[in-house]
Amino acid sequence: PDNKKIIIPNSIVTSNPIVNISGSGLMRVDHKFSTGAGVNIDQVRQLILGELAKNSKILKDPQATVNVTNLTPISVDYDVHTWINPDDYWAIYFGVQEEIKKLFIANNIAGPQPNMEVFMKQTA
Repeated sequence: PDNKKIIIPNSIVTSNPIVNISGSGLMRVDHKFSTGAGVNIDQVRQLILGELAKNSKILKDPQATVNVTNLTPISVDYDVHTWINPDDYWAIYFGVQEEIKKLFIANNIAGPQPNMEVFMKQTA
């Protein structure tokens, strides 16, 4: 789709594994999202799954998943996996990112915010 021509030397093809991403007829699209550390994880998960369920191009079986992958002092990081037909890859890849961002805004779900504590010592 980006009009690039890729030439793969035979030595690479014969000595490395070949991954066929659409050979089984289904593809998984992976997304990563982050929210602020103080959010309700269950609420975020349910909102994301509800939004994904509205998209007719995302397959119901296998089901979409939302997993927490990392906790930091400023964020909760999520991996979101959806299953699609290969022809819908780019529409879902870009579309879901936009849908989830709008969902977070509509539900006042804050993104990661760097924070700094400042202690001031008062002297006489």
